[in-house]
Amino acid sequence: MPVRPTLRRMQKLEANYDPDAIRDSLQRQRESILEQQKTKQAELEKIENSTKLLIGDESVLSTLYVSYLNFARQIWKLKNTYTSGTLKIEADIMIYKWTRRGLDENILKRIRNEIFTLQAPAP
Repeated sequence: MPVRPTLRRMQKLEANYDPDAIRDSLQRQRESILEQQKTKQAELEKIENSTKLLIGDESVLSTLYVSYLNFARQIWKLKNTYTSGTLKIEADIMIYKWTRRGLDENILKRIRNEIFTLQAPAP
């Protein structure tokens, strides 16, 4: 089965790309977009503050704070994407990834368990 030719793809893009229509659509949705963003940013701020407190209790070097915060942000993103068993598996993959980058596995597991109230997936 052949793929769509480039010409057809470009024609479809041109037909759907109307800057005025895009601007009008965004203006109609602006308030909703801003409210949603405000909610998500507040949620992320809470996660980041909780993570900073936790890694502060663990006496983590300040140079590693950004990495632990990035781990927490990735788990937060996964929590907004997946649920249940899939979420636990994806979080476990993130622990493996960040452990390979030199972070302490026990601290990563504390972040997963205490901040996100997740447990390791069943074997």
